[in-house]
Amino acid sequence: MPKTSKTTEGKWTGWSSDFPLPVMPFEEINEPGAYLDVNTGNLFRIPPEALRLGHSPVISVTCNGSFPVCRLSDDPYMTRVQAKTIAADHNLWTNF
Repeated sequence: MPKTSKTTEGKWTGWSSDFPLPVMPFEEINEPGAYLDVNTGNLFRIPPEALRLGHSPVISVTCNGSFPVCRLSDDPYMTRVQAKTIAADHNLWTNF
């Protein structure tokens, strides 16, 4: 089972193996889908073409250090309501 994280009041508190959604550092995303930044509640939509070498759109996030994201769905085009519902079902805070 992949490493995952626990949250407290929507904030990432560390890696564990019992978190209900797949969680990984942002830079380790290698599959398309809708991802939630566990710390900020921001939603990232990663389409298949974003992961292909040499294709647009290129995803670039500049920040200090890594940040954990959880995969809400394998559908990067899911509606905001669907994403918010899944996050709420897992007690995750959203900012979208």
